Amino acid sequence: MENQSENQFKVPKKTFLQSTTAKMIMVGVLTLVLLIPLNLVQNLIQERSIRKDDVIKKETQTWGENIHFMGPILKVPVKTYTETEVYDEQTKTKSIQKQEELTYAYFFPETLQHTTEIEKVDQLKRGIYKPIVFKANLLAKGNFSSLDLQKLDCKPEDILWDKTSVIVKTTDLKSIKSDLKITLNNSQLTLEANADSDAYFDVLETETFSYQPDVTNPFQLNIQYNGSNSIEFIPIGKTTATSIDANWSSPSFTGTFASNDSTKKITAENFHADWKIIHVNRPFSQQYLGQSQI
Repeated sequence: MENQSENQFKVPKKTFLQSTTAKMIMVGVLTLVLLIPLNLVQNLIQERSIRKDDVIKKETQTWGENIHFMGPILKVPVKTYTETEVYDEQTKTKSIQKQEELTYAYFFPETLQHTTEIEKVDQLKRGIYKPIVFKANLLAKGNFSSLDLQKLDCKPEDILWDKTSVIVKTTDLKSIKSDLKITLNNSQLTLEANADSDAYFDVLETETFSYQPDVTNPFQLNIQYNGSNSIEFIPIGKTTATSIDANWSSPSFTGTFASNDSTKKITAENFHADWKIIHVNRPFSQQYLGQSQI
């Protein structure tokens, strides 16, 4: 009777398939099987992403790329002098030779106002891809006054005011769609590309003219662009005011300075934003001699 009772409550022995090890192996196999379609989907997403970037890059290169604007800036030739000590072997004497060289002084505006209207272009589309492109109408106006020559450490007689020019630095010249003329003190000057471009900025420069430093010189410049993704300004005015209006419902504001919260307005159809920057907010001065600070 005791043997029968023991046999009745005896736990049956587990097979290998019922073991914990077998279950872990099965879970591992199922995970590997499921990773195959996941990997295929990831490859497809990566391929589409690369294709998208390639198509958008080609379209924006022909339409117009990011816009970066700095100007206008006064460019004035300045005479500078270097002194070299020369030793004469015959007379055993030393003399100082003075050599004249020509460099340039650059002056930023006293006041500068950017007023920009941006129109988003929805017609440009390639297949399923739609690049972010726009047309921009930029108006820059202000004045040059209070040119501080003492900070440049040069004499007034060494400044060649009669050979002054105005320069504008910007990116992607092929995206400009308007004639480039700047009005300065009621005189109209034509901007043309020159060879002073660097790795980032292209340079536009007017013909030389005679500048009057003792009066306020107002200016006005209008440029129309085809651009993509972004438009940026460098606040070179002693006081710089910038405003943007666009038919864009989801703008992204970047840069060092925040827009004015009290005037910023974003709706389902457009947005408006303002900035005001004064000279103490920036890490560069109003004038410099020789190489650019920015």
